[in-house]
Amino acid sequence: MAIADRMAILDAGAVRQLAQPQAIYETPNCRYVAALVGTPSMNFVTGVVCDGGFCADGLAWRHPAPLGAALDGEPVEAGFRPEHVSVGETGVEGGIDGVIASLEPLGASTVVVATCGP
Repeated sequence: MAIADRMAILDAGAVRQLAQPQAIYETPNCRYVAALVGTPSMNFVTGVVCDGGFCADGLAWRHPAPLGAALDGEPVEAGFRPEHVSVGETGVEGGIDGVIASLEPLGASTVVVATCGP
């Protein structure tokens, strides 16, 4: 990503996305691209649309742009990048309680692996 001004992401010989590296990272056009680009990789959670938000295994997230009531109950997969998650106190409104399974110090950053939900 650091040496290109445009990237083509290929899957079995087919172009999945063609764009500037940062655009591919920030707005991947499919799950394949989202999972491929970035270190650590994107996290995915399967759930359903509920009241314009996302629900999965007792977890509920509100999306900044509502997903639409027409989709309520529809299965969806939410993806989020590790840098959009912060570790803090348990029981905070809007937070998700979890258990830290491992820490991997990388110098300027640390990879935290946590398990969440039931």
